[in-house]
Amino acid sequence: MLAIQLLCSFFLSFFLVNATAIEETIASFSDKNTSDDHVDFTESSQEKPQHVDIDVTYDILEKPELKFDSPVEFAAEEYATFNFTLKNNEEVNITVVGISGHVISNPEGYQVANISERAVGPYEVPVNGTLNFQTAVQLILPEGSFYVAPLVAVVQDQKPMRLGIRPLSIFVSPPPMSFFNPAFISVQVILALLIAVLVVPLMNYFKTDSKKAKAVKPTSVDESWLPETYKK
Repeated sequence: MLAIQLLCSFFLSFFLVNATAIEETIASFSDKNTSDDHVDFTESSQEKPQHVDIDVTYDILEKPELKFDSPVEFAAEEYATFNFTLKNNEEVNITVVGISGHVISNPEGYQVANISERAVGPYEVPVNGTLNFQTAVQLILPEGSFYVAPLVAVVQDQKPMRLGIRPLSIFVSPPPMSFFNPAFISVQVILALLIAVLVVPLMNYFKTDSKKAKAVKPTSVDESWLPETYKK
C-alpha cells in the first residue's frame, strides 16, 4: 500500500513540474512575439522629417527700418507688402506657386486669423537660383500684439510643399479717428455744450455790469465848504 502511494505521488509531481514548464515556455513565446510585433509596428509607423534646403527671407516695403527683434507697428486695416527672396539650394528645380500663412496672438499663442492662400507665379527656380517676389497682405485685426507667420507654397518633383518662414512680430494700433466718426462728433458736441454752459453765464454777467454802469448818474457836490485853493 505504501509503495502505491509513493508511486502516485511521484507521477503527480512529474506532471505538475512539466505543466509549469510548458506554461512558462508558452508565456515566454507569447511575450517575445508581442514584443517583436510592437517593435516592427513602431518602426514602420515612424516617418523621418523631410529636410528641404531652401532659404526664404523677407522685408516689408512699408517699413524700411524693419527689425525682427522688436514689434513692428501697423494701423488697423493697413497693408503690409512682403518682399520675399528665395534661394534654391536643392539638387532639383522647384516652382513657387502661392503664399498663405497664420496670425497668432501674442503672448497667448492662439491662432486668431489666416492669411488666405493666393496664387503666385508660378515661378520656376533652378538649382542654386534666386527668386524675388512680392505680395500685399491687409491686416484686418483688432488692436493688440500678434505674430504673422507666412508660408510659401512650392512644388518639388511634382510634390506640393509649404515652407515655414520666420514669423513677424507686429503691434496693431487703432485706426486714426475720422472727423465724421460718430464718436468724434459726440466728443465735439459735449465740448460745445461745456463751453456754452461756462461762457453764456459769464457773458450775461458782464452785460449786467455794463448796464448798471450806464444807469449810474453823476451827482453834484457842494463845494462851498472847500477852501478856495481846492475849488475848481
